Amino acid sequence: SILNVTNPDAPEALGSATDWDLMRHRAALDTWSAGDSVYVVMAGGCCGDPVQIIDVTDPDAPVARGVVQSYEWPGTPLEQGTEVSTWSAGGSVYAMVESSVYARGVEIIDVTDPDSPVARGFATFDSLGFDDPHLPMAGLSTWSFGDSAYAIGTQLFGNSVVIINVTDPDSLVAVGNVVVVEPHTVKVWNSGGNVY
Repeated sequence: SILNVTNPDAPEALGSATDWDLMRHRAALDTWSAGDSVYVVMAGGCCGDPVQIIDVTDPDAPVARGVVQSYEWPGTPLEQGTEVSTWSAGGSVYAMVESSVYARGVEIIDVTDPDSPVARGFATFDSLGFDDPHLPMAGLSTWSFGDSAYAIGTQLFGNSVVIINVTDPDSLVAVGNVVVVEPHTVKVWNSGGNVY
């Protein structure tokens, strides 16, 4: 469902839809703009649900666009995507999706063409240095800094906050790790030339 919250004292329900392509469990989403259009990337939270792109340019009539099915990941089943975050770099738009079961890691999708999203890089929690590679993510956020792009992830019931260099969407590299006891959600912002 889409809400108009221009007047926060009187939110208004606008468009909605319930029958996306094989999307039975909706666990996480993020939005981005491209020109005059606005899109949502939505990850299914269970049972082979796909990653679905939705055009919400007309908030009264959202339209399903491209899909990445779980079986389209080469050697990596896309399962239980409970976190997703988007960023722009070099004229392209990417989404990072967490996969909590089977491979247990993070996956990147090129969503520049919302009708034809393309699977790109993948890295396991273990290879990225998370405290416990078997725990799901609790938070995920991405940002650009100069010519580079990064993601920061936390683990539910774990003790890791990991920073990942995603400048090359086909090759994810952990660049920082700090111990925080049981971190949950995470959000990044810029202020005074610094990133927090």
